[in-house]
Amino acid sequence: MPHSWLPSIVSVMRSSEHLYNLGPAGSLADERPSVADLQRARVHAMRAGDMRRAAAYAALVERRVRAAQAAADAA
Repeated sequence: MPHSWLPSIVSVMRSSEHLYNLGPAGSLADERPSVADLQRARVHAMRAGDMRRAAAYAALVERRVRAAQAAADAA
């Protein structure tokens, strides 16, 4: 016997849309770490022997640098 709540849970699980009230986008810049902050965190992780976290920080730095370069090339 199927449960009456099952379709509602399945529809929620399949939803890929999330609504967040973040306010003005400019206010997020204060919360976002700079590339220098990420590089310092990477060095700290490496010194602590946490190579997984260091690699994650390196990937974030690379992504930011590539995005900045693409924006500069488009201008």
